Amino acid sequence: MKLLHIYCFLLLICSSSIIFQTCNSHGIMTFPTPRSGIGRDPNNPSSIIKLQPIQTYRNNDGQNGISLVCGGAPNADPGKSTVPPENAFRPGASFNVIWDVPIPHPNPPGVKISVSYSDLDSFGQNILVPEGFEAGTGTNVKKAVTLPAGKQGNAVLKWQWCSTTDGGCYVTCADIKIDPSAPVSTINSGSNNNNNAVQATIDDGGGDGAGLTIFIVFLIIIIVVGLGYVGFRYWSKLEREKFEANIRGSMYLIYIYIYIPVLSLPPFTLPNE
Repeated sequence: MKLLHIYCFLLLICSSSIIFQTCNSHGIMTFPTPRSGIGRDPNNPSSIIKLQPIQTYRNNDGQNGISLVCGGAPNADPGKSTVPPENAFRPGASFNVIWDVPIPHPNPPGVKISVSYSDLDSFGQNILVPEGFEAGTGTNVKKAVTLPAGKQGNAVLKWQWCSTTDGGCYVTCADIKIDPSAPVSTINSGSNNNNNAVQATIDDGGGDGAGLTIFIVFLIIIIVVGLGYVGFRYWSKLEREKFEANIRGSMYLIYIYIYIPVLSLPPFTLPNE
């Protein structure tokens, strides 16, 4: 019985870890290099911030100077950098925007990538990837973008993934410089250049949110463990003695009809040559 208790305890621990991982199914841009700390919990940098409600952030494509356009304080956004941007590209340059999705969840409405060239310039006027691109899963998920050819100066590139089923948005902004004298960019700009394809495993099924999915999974696990425990107790109480009696009876029959006759056989000797 103690062994069964240990088994149930370990099963609950494993299921809990799976559920917590499901809760961390978020996304964040890694290239161009994002603003320091943006999109990450200041108290736990490995945790990615989900912005809610989704309606507040999904269509927030206003001017760069408007609050919350990059998530604001709820997204740990430090605001535009006061030092020259680390990321520099030429006007009209093509490069890969790269992001990580540790664990996937239903994609729609999907990823959107845009850029703003000043506090008075709208992200909605410079959409590089319209909303709907699949977020994918894993690290170094990529999407090629091309900057407008006729604009230059300091700008902000915004990566956004909203999921209706998940009930929130994930937003990352990167300060970039658009300069004709910048090094020539290629479609493989960024880290881990050899991975040119987006490998996605997307479940487009509907639902009432990740919370309902987690609740259902947890409920199923509890039911299975509970039924197993009750079944074992019932079997042990009503059937164990009968099972043991059958085993003893079988051993007795083997002893009577096989073992004793074998012992009564005359010794076996080899014939003389």
